[in-house]
This record gives sequence, C-alpha cells and structure tokens, in this order.
Amino acid sequence: MKEIQRVLAAARPTWAVLALAGYLLGAGLVRHLGQPLSLSTFSLGCAWTLLLFLTLGLLEEVFRPTAGQGGSEGAATRRQRSLNLSLSALLLIAAGWMAFLILAQPLPQRPLLFLFSGAITLLGLACVLPPFQLSRRGWGEFVLTLIIADLLPTFGYLLQESEPHRFLTYLGLPLTLLTLGFFLVQNFITFARDEKYGNLSLLRRMGWPGGLTLHQGCLIAAYVLLFAAPLFGFSLRLLAPLFLAAPFGALQVYLLHRLGQGAPARWPVLRALSYAHLGMIYYLLLLRLWLG
Repeated sequence: MKEIQRVLAAARPTWAVLALAGYLLGAGLVRHLGQPLSLSTFSLGCAWTLLLFLTLGLLEEVFRPTAGQGGSEGAATRRQRSLNLSLSALLLIAAGWMAFLILAQPLPQRPLLFLFSGAITLLGLACVLPPFQLSRRGWGEFVLTLIIADLLPTFGYLLQESEPHRFLTYLGLPLTLLTLGFFLVQNFITFARDEKYGNLSLLRRMGWPGGLTLHQGCLIAAYVLLFAAPLFGFSLRLLAPLFLAAPFGALQVYLLHRLGQGAPARWPVLRALSYAHLGMIYYLLLLRLWLG
C-alpha cells in the first residue's frame, strides 16, 4: 500500500489534472459554440493527455536529485526509482498508442495536430529528461505553463475543428499568468528543499524579490486582462464567473506581500489558497463553457 501511495505522489497528479483541464477547455469551447463533438476523438485526447502527464510526473521523480543515502533506505529508494521508471515506460508506450489512434482518425487538421501533439510531448520530455531537465534549470515552470494554458486548449479544440479559435489565443494570456503564479507559489513553499538538493527552480533563478514581484504582477495583470475582455471583442458575461476566485488571489498577494516584509511564513495557508484559486479558475471556466 505504501508503494502505491509513493507512486501516486511521484506521478505529480496536479500536473495531470491541470493538463486535463487545459485540454477540456479547448473541447468545451467547441461545445459552447454549438458544434458537434466526436466522443471517440474526445476520449482518446483525454486518455493521451492523462497518460502523457502521469509519465512526465514519474520521470520527474526518477531523475530527481536526492541526498546521499546509504543502507536499507538507499536500497528502498533505488527500488522505488526502478518501479517508477518501469511504470513511466509503460505509460509512455500507452500514450504513444493513444497518439497513433488519434492521428488515425479522420481529423480536420492533421498537420496542425501533429505539430501541437509533437510540441507538447517534446517540451514535456525536455522538462524532465536529462540532459535538458528544464525543471531543474529554472525553466520548467514556464514550459509547463505554456503547455497547460496555451498548447493543450488549442490541441483539444483542433481535435474537433479545422481552425484555431481566437478566443483561445486571448484566454491563453490570463490563464498563462494565473498558472505561472500558481507554480511560483509552489516554488516559495519548496524553496528550502530546492536549495538543499540543488534544484534550480524559477524562484531560485530569479531570486526571492524578483519571484515575489513576478507573482504579484502575474495575478494583477491576469485580472486586468479578464476585465478588459470587451476590448478584445469578447463579452464580459462569459468570463464574469471567474471573478468569484479573485478573493483567493487577493489573499495570496497579501500574504506574500507580508512575507516579503518579514512576516512569518504560512505555507499551508498559501498552498491551500493557490490550489483553491487556480482550481476555481479552471472549474468555473469549464462550467461556463460546457454548461453555460
């Protein structure tokens, strides 16, 4: 049972859930526009997204630096690493099979889909695999954000339609900022551990003051962009429910501002706020697109 729990934790389920949410945004826009949705293609896309991101999570854990350990604990770590590697290989094979089945469908935009699926896969693998390991070089947060908030929604839309929709281009701007802000909060929480193991996160690359400024700027700019939707040609009514999540974002900004002034860290509260904030953003947006 403990091994199963370790595998589930190692698979970075947060990555998989956010990736699936990004994919569902694209498919949800098709439904919102009243276009027919191919259930088989949609299901294959869901399966591919989940399998790929569970693979990336396991590979991230496999190649994660650890402190030198000896004895039975070291042996247990090696066994867990071997199990994670085996499972990630199986999941990657399954993801490849799903990709083959997707591209074998009579799709409206096969070249673009090949481009997007290839970019998502290669960027994801570059995040976690040596020699690149962008997640250990301070670029992983940017790449994951790009995949989740920009590439996957367009991929989900192109599985059903022949041309990208400009709403996804606009929506990608605030979603990118909000998702990046979420990953920055996780960087603050794991800052001490990242220093211990030499993991160069985005926060460590930028420095504490720079990361703090970037986080605050991301959240504020994201809500300004959402409020400015009419300037981009979109109705504010479509995005109005997202402002229900604003209090969680405002609390994050306040607590991190206080932290920068020397107040005691409240990591559990910040973690809960970051998950609640981004979770509400994606949930409310999915609800609006799928049921609105």
